[in-house]
Amino acid sequence: MENNYFSDATIYLANVILGAYGFIIMIRLILQLVEADFYNPICKAIHSITNPILKPIRAFLPRFKRLDSAALLTVVAFEIIATWITLKLKNSIDPNMAGLIVLSISTTLGELVRIFTWSIILQALLSWIAPDPHNPVVSVLHSITAPILTKARAVLPSTHGIDFSPIVALVALQLTLILIVGPLHDAGKMLLF
Repeated sequence: MENNYFSDATIYLANVILGAYGFIIMIRLILQLVEADFYNPICKAIHSITNPILKPIRAFLPRFKRLDSAALLTVVAFEIIATWITLKLKNSIDPNMAGLIVLSISTTLGELVRIFTWSIILQALLSWIAPDPHNPVVSVLHSITAPILTKARAVLPSTHGIDFSPIVALVALQLTLILIVGPLHDAGKMLLF
């Protein structure tokens, strides 16, 4: 019985540590993709927290335009490790590596979509109280959401005074979860064993 407690504690710690650090690296990846202002204190903090892991990895992995392959592969690797630990300790089975990779890619993609989704929701809520645009949090949220909302505004007809672009963007992000992330996740689960 105490073995289950140890396994549960190990799974919990692995998911918290790898998940939290992976989330911070994912935020850095997004901030680099959207070309956020890295003089922003939040961006500087994320950069300094993630640099010890990413700097040595970058020596081996090239950067593709704005895509930081070191950050992306590190996040996927953290997902693979966390999933492997969970499956190994809960089921005592070594999962198939192809399944782990596909499942981890789908989880990473799902988290990216959720970060964009929550950023749009938070920015929409903040717009009701007219926050200081120079606030570091507001600036980061704007940097994350601007590329998506700009594309959504280009699709919509002009609606003087009311901005429907967050709704269009949220629908598109939800469809991404349903049509891309969901099937990829199911394929990864089928390949696991």
